[in-house]
Amino acid sequence: MSYLQLLIGFVVGFLSSLLASLLERRSQMARTKRLQAEKYGKMAGKYQGFTFEASNGRKLSTEPKSTAEITYLKANLLKIRLDHDDRSWEGLITMEMEQYGSLVWKYLNSIQEEYEFGFKRCIINSLTEIYLIGEKLDGYDREVLERVGV
Repeated sequence: MSYLQLLIGFVVGFLSSLLASLLERRSQMARTKRLQAEKYGKMAGKYQGFTFEASNGRKLSTEPKSTAEITYLKANLLKIRLDHDDRSWEGLITMEMEQYGSLVWKYLNSIQEEYEFGFKRCIINSLTEIYLIGEKLDGYDREVLERVGV
């Protein structure tokens, strides 16, 4: 066996191994994307938001105080828009685990020269109920979103 045949065998073996590895990696990435879309895409939909009563911080108000819409973007990312009173904010939810995520938000119609933005934690209690917990525990900083039409 000549050195040329040995070199050709090595190159062919190396290239075929590289191609097989790339195909397997691509297959794993596609499978991961599909599983994430199945897992987090189910959260997309319209919700009503309920705050807690002032007299009892553990009891939800009976009337919804806001409406929200969650849209699945990709992987573990969701977009949320929440409207209450005459105001609206939008945010990006990054799911860190199947039932837990972080949310960055910003008001869309802030008063001129005022900035309103922040972070919230997001707990997925079920496919029909999401808890939002803000940085401060007053007013809209604790809210329960209940899915509409399920």
